[in-house]
Amino acid sequence: ELRAYVRLAKHAQAAYGRNFNRLKHFYRRLPENPLNVDRAVVLGKLDLNDADLEIFPSRGPFQPLFYIALDHAYKSVVVSVRGSATFNDVMTDLAASPVTFVARDPRGRNKPVVGATHVGMFLSAKH
Repeated sequence: ELRAYVRLAKHAQAAYGRNFNRLKHFYRRLPENPLNVDRAVVLGKLDLNDADLEIFPSRGPFQPLFYIALDHAYKSVVVSVRGSATFNDVMTDLAASPVTFVARDPRGRNKPVVGATHVGMFLSAKH
């Protein structure tokens, strides 16, 4: 349904918090603390309850900011991971060598899944 895709797009945009939304003037008074600004942007953009949001800040390269939210409007648990917005994110992007990984079969079978990915994304996913 189109409305669900629009809602998920809002979650994706909200993960950028102050970085993507700094020009938006509809947020009246934003807190001084950057993490609280990110929280205010997510809550304001999606009309979520404060208790239903947990933000995990970036702590350096390969550790992107992400949040987990209970979205009661869509009866969903949402994990939204911010893309490139800071110098550390660019460092993750530049770590572009391929890396092979082995993962469990998501269908529950005992057959391992072998794949390859960008090392920056691999290290970020491990975080």
